[in-house]
Amino acid sequence: MFKSKKRIFSLLLALVLVLGLSVSAFAEMEILPDDGVLEVKAIDGSNEYSVEMKFVEVNGVTRYTGYIEFPSNSVDLSDVQIEAEFDDLEYSLEVNGVPYTSNMSVNFSDGYVDFVLKSGSTIFRTYQINAGIKGTNTPIVVSIDLKNAKGWLIGDYKSENKEGYVVPLAEDYSLAKDRVQNAVDSLENGQLSVVVLADIGESAMDVFKRAIGARYLNLNAIGADSGYVSEIGRNGHETLPALLFQETHPEDFPPEEWWKDRTGWIYKMNDEVPNMGASQYIITASDETMIWGYTFDWGIDMGAPEW
Repeated sequence: MFKSKKRIFSLLLALVLVLGLSVSAFAEMEILPDDGVLEVKAIDGSNEYSVEMKFVEVNGVTRYTGYIEFPSNSVDLSDVQIEAEFDDLEYSLEVNGVPYTSNMSVNFSDGYVDFVLKSGSTIFRTYQINAGIKGTNTPIVVSIDLKNAKGWLIGDYKSENKEGYVVPLAEDYSLAKDRVQNAVDSLENGQLSVVVLADIGESAMDVFKRAIGARYLNLNAIGADSGYVSEIGRNGHETLPALLFQETHPEDFPPEEWWKDRTGWIYKMNDEVPNMGASQYIITASDETMIWGYTFDWGIDMGAPEW
């Protein structure tokens, strides 16, 4: 909150039982029961602003995010004073790595802020929360990155994973190689970047859907409407699919051995891989770029952590 107008916004945190959305890394979206949620509200006198909370499960790990929308010109996002409520007999709270204190100032102007509840030294749950001003927008450059796919085709692809997983070689899987080559050729036969004017508060997936529909891109992203992009290609041509090897060489990559095929589409915001789905990521004024890249190793080859 900005001090010049002497207002105080409070974020009220409470654990409650709810139903949440869960999305696996390379699977369809489904509704599952969630065991807890952080309830966040901003209070200004008699006015109350509630956060939209979302939940997504990636590789067995549930991510919790929230977004709070302030009225136009009503708040300085770089200086929001917070009040937090939680079970202080069991938990302690850190905000962006700083121990929580009553009325502490939080900077939401750079995007997501980590709220970490701990039980002793053990992290109980991390919530990522951001905020924006209603009715504002920001330009975002949306692009498709084919670096991994092209590197894999010519044999100089690398992944930084430390667990020893070896990505199948293009020279050993001719059908997969042909599929990737055809898709890359068609994708490169046209523009791969466009600027989209994004509304503060909308999801990254909404922005991406508008971008691929632009005449400069004219791309087809299968699954975008349901919250998970399973394939991307130039309209009418071959696509790069998730689970490439299972599609092209099912005899070597049966569904029950899903871990042998780590291919699919991953997005980056501001050159970093978010730990949430694109339908869950909420745009703020700090966002500038969105890049969709093809991964052969669950995003590790794009800088994602080994979750």
